[in-house]
Formats: sequence, C-alpha cells, structure tokens
Amino acid sequence: MQTAVLLMVSVMLATPSRAVAFARPDPAEKDPAATTVSVANQAAAAAKRGEDWRAGLRSDLAKLPQLSATTTVTDTVGGLVVAGTLRMPATVKLTGDTTIIAGTVEFPGKRAVIEGRGHALTFLPVDGVRWGTGSKAAAGATTQGEIEIDANGLPGQTGEMGFPGTPGASGRDGLAGQNVPDGGVCENAMPEAGQSGDTGGAGGDGANGKGGQGGQLINVSIPSGSTDRYLLLSAGGAGGAGGPGGQGGTGGSGGNGGNGGDSFEESCAAPIGGAGGRGGNGGNGGKGGSGAAGAPGGQIFVSYPEGYDRSWITTDVTGGSGGGPGSGGFGGVPGLGGSGGSGGFNHVCGPIPCIRAPSGPSSGPGSVGSGGGPGNASETRGADGRVTFNQVGVTSVAIDKSPYLVEETPTYRVTGQPNTPILWSSWKDGVSTGEVDAYYGQNTDHSGRWSGTGPAWTSNDVSEGWVKQVKVGDRTAQVSFQVRRPPPPDPWLGWGQMPGITVTGDIGFSGPGTRIYARGTDNGVYTSTPGGAGPQWAVPLSPRRSGSSGSTSSMRSMSAAPMEPPTATSGSRGYHRAGKGSAAARWASRPQ
Repeated sequence: MQTAVLLMVSVMLATPSRAVAFARPDPAEKDPAATTVSVANQAAAAAKRGEDWRAGLRSDLAKLPQLSATTTVTDTVGGLVVAGTLRMPATVKLTGDTTIIAGTVEFPGKRAVIEGRGHALTFLPVDGVRWGTGSKAAAGATTQGEIEIDANGLPGQTGEMGFPGTPGASGRDGLAGQNVPDGGVCENAMPEAGQSGDTGGAGGDGANGKGGQGGQLINVSIPSGSTDRYLLLSAGGAGGAGGPGGQGGTGGSGGNGGNGGDSFEESCAAPIGGAGGRGGNGGNGGKGGSGAAGAPGGQIFVSYPEGYDRSWITTDVTGGSGGGPGSGGFGGVPGLGGSGGSGGFNHVCGPIPCIRAPSGPSSGPGSVGSGGGPGNASETRGADGRVTFNQVGVTSVAIDKSPYLVEETPTYRVTGQPNTPILWSSWKDGVSTGEVDAYYGQNTDHSGRWSGTGPAWTSNDVSEGWVKQVKVGDRTAQVSFQVRRPPPPDPWLGWGQMPGITVTGDIGFSGPGTRIYARGTDNGVYTSTPGGAGPQWAVPLSPRRSGSSGSTSSMRSMSAAPMEPPTATSGSRGYHRAGKGSAAARWASRPQ
C-alpha cells in the first residue's frame, strides 16, 4: 500500500470575502503546495459557515494528489494534513494549529482522543470515519465511535516567588576593659557589652499569576451517514496562582561582649566579662502575589448532515476560573546571641582573692520574623465561548459577538435556501421565550444570505443560556450566547457648579475624557471631565445664560451607567454616580 509523506504547512484559515461561490485556484498556479493550502482554506471557511464544501469543492479536491495516498500518523501531528486514507492512533497530540482533510480517517478501537495542548483543530473527513484496526466497515457506516477533541486553553503560570530578605548585619563586639595598675582607677577595667544584631530584611512580595490561554478553535464537519459521538472541549485556561512571598532575611548575630580588664590594685576587684549582644530578629515574610483572571472560552463550529442526532455532540466553552492567592513568605530565622566576654583576673592577693571574675552573659537570640500575608485570589472568570451548529449546506446562523451587554444590539447573519422567509425561535435558560417560528418580513436573498440587527438587549434579557434558532424552508440552525449586565461605572470626580446654565435633552453615549454638564437635584448645573475606559453617557445640552434669548448649544457627556432607582423630580429619571458627596453632584435627569 502506498504511504504518502505528510504535507505539513502552517495555515491561517482566512474566511473568503465571497459568501457562497467557492474561489477556484488559479489554473496557472505552479506550486502544488500553494494549491493545496488554497483548497484547504476554502474548505475550512465553508465548513464554519455550514456550507456544503464537499460538493462545492469536489473537482478541486479530486485534483489534490494527496487525496489518493495513504498516510499514517504516529504520536503527534500538526500543520496541514491532506490524505486519501489517514490512519491515526487512539491518542494523538497536536504540535501546532492543525487542519485535517482526508477521504477516510481510521482509528483503532472505538474511541479516539486528539489532545490540542493549546492548539486549534479543523477536522474535515470527506467521506467518513472508520473504527477498529483492519476494519472492513465502509466509511460512513453505522458503527458508532467517539472522538474527543481537547482544545482547552492552557492554564496560566504561577507567579514567581518573592526574593528572600537580606540578612541582618552582625552586632559589633564590645571593647575590652583596661588593666588597672597599682593605684589605678577601678572603673577602667569595665568592658563593653556586644551590640545587638540587625533585623533581617523583609522578603519580597510574590509576583502575580500569569493569565491563562483562551480556548482554541474547533471546526468539525461531520460527514453524511455518520453516527459518531463527539466531545468537543474549548474551555478557557484558569488564571495562574499568585507566587509565594519571599522568606524574611536571617537576623544578624549579636556582638560578643568585651573581656574584663585585669586588676593590679588590691582595692579593685576584676570585673566580669561584657554581655554578649542580642541576636537580631528575623525579617518578615513577603506577601503572596494575586491570582490572574481566567481566560475566555473558545469558539466551536460544527456542521452536520441531515439525519444526524445533535444529542451525540457534547461541548464545553466555559471561561477559565480565576487564579488562587499566593501564600505568604515565611518569617526569617533569628540571629544568634553574642558570647559574653571573659572576666578580668585579680593579680594582687589581699582582701580580694586572686581569682578570675566570671564571664559575661549572652543576651540570647532574636525573634522569628512574622510570616507574610497571602495574596488575593482572582474572582474574575473568563467569558464563555460560543458554539455554532449548522446543518451542512442548508441553513446557518451566526452572531457578531458573545457575551452581549444590556443595551447592546445583536447582529445576525443567516444562510439558507435562496429567496426564502426566515422564521425565528428562541429559548432562554432552556425555556421558550414565546418566539416560535416568528416571521418579521425577512427573507434570504438570491444568494441565500441575510444579515440584520435585532432589538437592543434589556435587563430582562440577562441570561447565560440564550439560544436563537432560524428556520429557512424545512431546515434549522441555532446559535448559543449570553447577555450580561454592564460592569459598574467609574466614580465621578472633580465636580464644580456653573450657575446661569440650562441643561436640556435626552441621554445617549459618548467616550471618556469629554467635558460634561449635568443637572443636580438642587436644580444647579455641574461640570466635570470623567475618566475611565467604560461606557459614557452623553447629554445634548442647550446652555443658555439667564436672561439671554440666544442659545449656544453643544454636546456634552457624562460618565457612568444607571445604577439605582431615581429620586429626582417627578417625570424624570435619575442616574446615580458612584462615590460620596453632595447628591447634587451625583444626579442627572432626563424627561421620560
């Protein structure tokens, strides 16, 4: 049997600008590899749109020499793989973003696992999948196997440990006492005590965790007659945990006590040795780093034929969890206490015996440093990804983003039978919204395309489980998405009152950094320039000084989104500003 070498080409799967027609490779194309890449790009893009790429590119696929060869994959695969028969192991690991186009894909046994390890996969069997080593079953037969594609994002790395604290300096040794001659001063024999060691330096704070990798693209086109099950995983990677704090530095050793001086004066008793200095305290441990936010889930595109049971497909595009806190660093080890100095010696025997005085005491070690506090865990979960199901070559529906925020407007793109009415149905959290095969006067064009916007989302639409379905002719397609509340606004700062100005008009949107005017509940007009990168409210004004018949109208904006019910004057709606201070500086109203 002929065995072909894998065609390993890194591919960017660009969506063609043409919606329906398949672009043909240039007949004068001299590079076979470039021709293969061009056909693969078109097939992958068409599969994502739910179009029948097998029929649309039939003649181009037939010209690819790789589709007449048998290729065997061992443990790893990556890039572009094109083959007539592709034999793969039960478990295979991707070495990069991968596109597989094969007449028949063969697996041993009844279950296969493709480990993405942070890479995307486009899986396009032309005729079908065959199960069991040496199986004689025809491609596309009813034998059911399961393919798991793991394109989950990789977790973020743990933050680096904080640097250890520097050791404390040792204490200076005490000076020795002087020898006292006959007739000398007794006090001169007294030694100095050793100095205490310095406290060790504090440990450095742990670094914050690194962000995880987003879920990777999965693009699967299930061939006609298939009964295989698919487990498709493209969850976002968890944020990395914060790094541990560094250990506190070791305390410095205490200085040794000085030796006592000898006495040659019979009236002077030789002194005891100087006390050893106390060891320094250990440094405090550093604080642990903060965990990183979770990464978003990826996108999964599944096109399937008529008669295929979609319950055989399980998907996961949940966002990654936030990283945990870094642990606090250990406290530093205390320094040792210095040794006491030797006592002086009495050289004249008389009332005071000729003996050596005792050595000085040690002041002991320092204290262990305090442990550092833990870092902050991240509560930010990555946004969920999106799953798009399309019946092959018949109907598809796609949206422009997910998740949506309240007051954002969705854009839908529908493909299906040309010049045919589009019927809409929807579910929220698994329950019908009451929209069942609703017709809004929308039809596909002569190319089988339609795009348009829906109404803006309201607070009543907030849900993690939206499903929109279109029906074109007798075929349906669905798309899942989420609608969420907007994030809280930035606080307003720097308000100042401007007397003699009148504010009128409704509220719209604008950007930050714009000079704004707003009316307070005290009927005064206030001005500020909000910061932040979030949405901004804009107020069309008609500023007019008292007693003036003219108007110098202009557009001004005001920051933040509605947060609380109004308490403004009757017939108007209020918008509360975060922060404390005069209520007049925190409210604006507009006619209802």
